[in-house]
Amino acid sequence: AVESKQNLDDEITETMKTVELLKNAEKQKRAQLEEAAGKIEGIREESRAFAQKIAELSEEIAKYAVKIGDCRVEISTANSSVEEINSRLGAIDDIVASRKDAKAQLDSKKKECEDKLSKAKELVVSTGNAVRGYELKVQSRTEKAEKMRRELDEIGLDIDRRRSRAKMLDDLEKNMEGYSGSVKAVMREVKRGTLRGIDGVLSQLISVEEEYSVAIETALGAALQNIVTQTENDAKRAINFLKDNKSGRATFLPLASVKGRRLEEKGLDDCFGYVAVASELVGCDRKYNEIISSLLGRTVVVEDMDCAIMIAKKYSQKLKLVTLDGQVINPGGSMTGGSRTQNAGILSRANEIERLNAECAKLNAELETKQIEEKQLLSELSACRADLAGTQADFARAQEDVIRCESDLKLVM
Repeated sequence: AVESKQNLDDEITETMKTVELLKNAEKQKRAQLEEAAGKIEGIREESRAFAQKIAELSEEIAKYAVKIGDCRVEISTANSSVEEINSRLGAIDDIVASRKDAKAQLDSKKKECEDKLSKAKELVVSTGNAVRGYELKVQSRTEKAEKMRRELDEIGLDIDRRRSRAKMLDDLEKNMEGYSGSVKAVMREVKRGTLRGIDGVLSQLISVEEEYSVAIETALGAALQNIVTQTENDAKRAINFLKDNKSGRATFLPLASVKGRRLEEKGLDDCFGYVAVASELVGCDRKYNEIISSLLGRTVVVEDMDCAIMIAKKYSQKLKLVTLDGQVINPGGSMTGGSRTQNAGILSRANEIERLNAECAKLNAELETKQIEEKQLLSELSACRADLAGTQADFARAQEDVIRCESDLKLVM
């Protein structure tokens, strides 16, 4: 019985092993089955996709079949059109062949029109350039003429201003403005002819350059209004006239009796700031030299007060020194200066009249020259305007020719 039990146990054990093996085999088969089912499902999906693709392709094939049919119709139509066109081309060739002479004539006419148009356009360009050139010339000469006119007007105004100023100063001189009443009284009698032997007032008998006029006026002082006579008796008659008419006093310089004085000091030329002896700076008729020498022969003109002080010390205060601006160092060392004296301006007035008259003469000469230039400019301007008008007319005609040639060319195109 024990043996039978052992055999049963062994059989059971063996059976259990067999069952275990079968279970493992079942698992493997199930896994293979699932794998196979997955593959079958994948194949089914692919089959459905292929079916969809086949359907799409079938639809496209149907569309292309329709297009092919349409194309066959178009080809047929095109073939018909080609035949028709070929027929028409044949007709056209016949027409062209029949019209070769006409075409040759048209080509010749076209070439002629193109040549004329080209020349007309070239003429437009050249005349247009000429017009612009003459316009620039007209503009330039117009501007020059206008500038010249402004210059002429300005010169005319300058001349008028100077003439007006000179006339005013001349009137002052004729009326003896700035002179004492006694001098005026004597000169009035001279004009009337009641007093003879009188040459005139000293200031009217001399001339001084402008740069020295202040110094000479200062040096002469009241002597500017001294009256020059021929003789002592002439002076005496004038003095008696003033006395009898209670017309004041005046100083007279008889040519017959007045003697000049000269500087004896040496070395002045070497002094810094030295200009000249005052008498050397005065212009006059030779017969008045002694009078000028008596009044100015010992007066020295220097540049400024510093130079005057230096020269005065060098010559021990013996000289009368006058600066160009009218300051004075007197013999003995006294100094006079400040504003100008009441006689100041009498010589300057005469100088200014002379200067103004000289300037007017120079301006008149300049005016005449510029008037000639203006006349020439206006003549050139007139000629340029005429040339411009003629060229503008040529330009207009050239433009008209271009339009006409273009119209002719269009007719043969």
